[in-house]
Amino acid sequence: MYGFLTELYPQDEILGYRGIDHNPIMCNLAKEKYGLDIQPISFENAELPVSDWIIASGFFTQRRYETEDDDLRKLFDDIDTLYNLSTQVVSFNLLNPINTNHHDGFFYVHPGLVMDMLIEKYQFVNIRCNYSKDVYTVLIYKLQ
Repeated sequence: MYGFLTELYPQDEILGYRGIDHNPIMCNLAKEKYGLDIQPISFENAELPVSDWIIASGFFTQRRYETEDDDLRKLFDDIDTLYNLSTQVVSFNLLNPINTNHHDGFFYVHPGLVMDMLIEKYQFVNIRCNYSKDVYTVLIYKLQ
């Protein structure tokens, strides 16, 4: 994510970047490639600061519970946590169950269900299915 942001924006415009990853290998790669100290910690255990934008790329792709209902409940609880930490936008991606191969251990959520649930709670929601048939991006805006 950091590499993508630095390609789009000058270095001085990225005011504060804080990364976490549950995979220590990815943390080491970020250190080698960008000089970043990424915390090797799970989302649930991270102490995240309040930020303008919260971007959770790839955080919600793995199954975490035995049932889909429990996974959905946890997803929406986690989204609420991120929303409360953001002052402007929360962005995350989810796996699309439509027209794609499903793999064991991964969590697929229909974009229509997500849109309905999030609009009901947060109102200002956008879903983009514009770069992959397997993944879609959700943006929740906090309008002042």
